[in-house]
Amino acid sequence: MKKYLSLLTRFLALGLLGVFSLSTLAMAQPLDEAVEATSNSYFRATVIEVLEDSTTTFTGEPTPYQELKIRLDSGEKKGQELIVDYGKSYSITEEQKVAVGDPIIVNDFFDGESNFYSLYDRDRLGSLFITFALFFALVVGLTRMRGIFSMTGLLVSIGVLVGYIIPHILAGDNPLVISLIGSLAITGVSLFLAHGFNKRTALALGSTLITLGLAAGLSLLFVDLANLSGAGAEEAFLLQLANTRELNLKGLLLGGIIIGTLGVLDDVTTAQTAAVYELKRANKNLGFRELYTRSLRIGREHIASLVNTLVLAYAGAALPLLLLFQLDPTTPFWVTLNSELIAEEVVRTLVGSSALVLGVPISSFLAALYYDKRKI
Repeated sequence: MKKYLSLLTRFLALGLLGVFSLSTLAMAQPLDEAVEATSNSYFRATVIEVLEDSTTTFTGEPTPYQELKIRLDSGEKKGQELIVDYGKSYSITEEQKVAVGDPIIVNDFFDGESNFYSLYDRDRLGSLFITFALFFALVVGLTRMRGIFSMTGLLVSIGVLVGYIIPHILAGDNPLVISLIGSLAITGVSLFLAHGFNKRTALALGSTLITLGLAAGLSLLFVDLANLSGAGAEEAFLLQLANTRELNLKGLLLGGIIIGTLGVLDDVTTAQTAAVYELKRANKNLGFRELYTRSLRIGREHIASLVNTLVLAYAGAALPLLLLFQLDPTTPFWVTLNSELIAEEVVRTLVGSSALVLGVPISSFLAALYYDKRKI
């Protein structure tokens, strides 16, 4: 009976989530109000013949060039065959060359006299769908219903990001405030969906929210100490060019730090809460002090690996950039480290790691305090 009640409450939560999602989408300003619409049109197509595969000169260097015969697979001209150049007006690498049968995306724009088609990119949506389907099958195959609810939580997180956080930031709202509100929604829904409506999940949620608040304070402190403006990355510059509204780049940096921290924090708080619960269940005579110190030992092992994971995740994402800096012999290492671009990544890592470290004692304390005098 308890099991069915838990399932029922989860489905009710999904219903409430649907109402929340629709309301946030209704409140969010359409993207076309914040970003100037492009006149280009995009279509799916398939390469049916490679007419020429040679090299051309681009910026004084020989680069690959292809002339392709393609078939449009979408739009009003579906089925029409066209010839397009690939690598003539911009450089491509050998790995970017396409072959017969490859799905691609072409864009069509009007140059004032006639329509001009060009190859925009490979069509990867089919491959991405297969990858996601395999991931879904793996998760659900190992965890059954819990995996289904966990994947639902993942979709909720994406929905909140796309339907609430991004439109409101583009509309000019404070990115830090919006990210905190979105994180609150993501945390509450995803935790309860993945772990069920029980006291352990409530304790983990409380621990996560407390630690997230501290992480927001740390991010404000660290960003101010490092004198970061949020304009260090190239993406920030492109945002300023593409968006008609003035964005708060510093707030965007802070919001990104909060969302990035949340991705790992809930793992720590749920694990620590579960550790305290299992310790109490194994030995009902354990009091607050024993529950707290023993769970803290478990948490230290967890943190030792997670901090390294977080650093490596950021380093892996920035690997091309690190190589680029290494190839510049004229700039000293300390100058590179001092650059805002590198400083932003250092602050992200330090705030995230600090939040993980704080999450262990906070979640252990709350769980030990709750289970101290209670029977399991």
